[in-house]
This record gives sequence, structure tokens and C-alpha cells, in this order.
Amino acid sequence: MVVFFKKDNCLYKACPLPDSNYKVVEAGEGVYRCEKLDRTFDSFKWRFVLQLHVADYSGEQWISCFNESAESLLGKPSEEIGNLKETNESAFDRVFNDATFKLYNFRLRVKMETYNDEQRIKCTCVGLTPLNFRQESLSLMEEIKRLEAMKRLEAM
Repeated sequence: MVVFFKKDNCLYKACPLPDSNYKVVEAGEGVYRCEKLDRTFDSFKWRFVLQLHVADYSGEQWISCFNESAESLLGKPSEEIGNLKETNESAFDRVFNDATFKLYNFRLRVKMETYNDEQRIKCTCVGLTPLNFRQESLSLMEEIKRLEAMKRLEAM
């Protein structure tokens, strides 16, 4: 379940080239500079680096969602949410409020990192699907039947 989103730095302005996700900085009125590519552009594209707090019965964890998984989670493209951030703050907040306390199956990449001589777990979302209660129930019932059959075999 999604408990909380960090909204303040969830979007950044990126290079408009199709295969580039590099950050751009404003270099004047309507001009954006990509330091990595050493090029300037007259436009940019919005990209997500979304930090969210998730929890279930076993605990809680902060995870990072990048563009594709964040768009799937919020149900809107980053371009639309970026425009809302600049033009309509209440609609921007509503997008996040609507996605809070929803249940998902998250697929995470987890790795241990060291930062300032302290080890931390870094979790990144690589995929997510809304929880399908019917499918999950059927799966659990099948698992129960399988365990009962094993128990009967052991009793023989």
C-alpha cells in the first residue's frame, strides 16, 4: 500500500531527445541546456524521480519510482503532471492524493549501498500492478489445496 509521496522534488526537466533522460538547466528565457550532452534546446520533457513510502503487514520501506513506474502508479503521464505542478497546485496535489492508500504488487530491485560509512538498503521499483483480489484469492486457495494434499501424503 502506498502511504506517502515526497512531492517536492518528484519531477525534473530532462533533455527532449528520445533516448536521453539527462537533466537540463534553464539557460535563459525558454532555453534549456543539457550539461552532459553539451547542447541547448528550446524545450524539455518532464521526468519522474518519485520517492514513496510503502507498507504492508510485514513492515514499511521508502522506494524510488522512475518515469514509467511512476506514470503507471499515478495514472497520468509526467508531462501532464509537470504542467499541473506549474499551473494548478491543487490539481497536482489531487493526483497524488488519489494514488495514496491504494494496493499494488510492487516488483523491486533491492541493493545494499554505503553512504557516509553507513549501510543502507536502496529499493527501486521496476514494475507494479494493481492488486487483483480475485486472482490473489484463487492463487491462495490453490496453495492451500496443494499444502493439504502434501499433508495427506505425509500422513500415509
